[in-house]
Amino acid sequence: MKINGKERVFEYNFQAYSELSKMCKDENLSNMADLFGDNPLKAMEATIDIAIIMNKAFEDHKSYDCPSYTPDYLTSDDFRFYPINEINDLQSALMGCMKNDSERKVEGEEPKNKKKENQEKSS
Repeated sequence: MKINGKERVFEYNFQAYSELSKMCKDENLSNMADLFGDNPLKAMEATIDIAIIMNKAFEDHKSYDCPSYTPDYLTSDDFRFYPINEINDLQSALMGCMKNDSERKVEGEEPKNKKKENQEKSS
């Protein structure tokens, strides 16, 4: 997602989970909805804080995997002139990232007996 003229990437990993939990009541991420509440300004501020945390998680991970990489973190200043009408898109992107990065992804091979059955059917 482009923010302040730069393409930014977000990651939901343990680092992000830990930091996001600290923002929530009782440090419990299941209370995240409370951050958005009824106040539009607080909801926007929460979205920006979440974006900063999840971008930092990505940048830290990338610099860990590639030690020569210098992290370029988002800051609150990057959002100073961010269009208000794009906050909802940002929030949707962040929630999508959290959902995608939370899903268990397991790749496996087809069982051998199943392979044999499929080969016999195609013959």
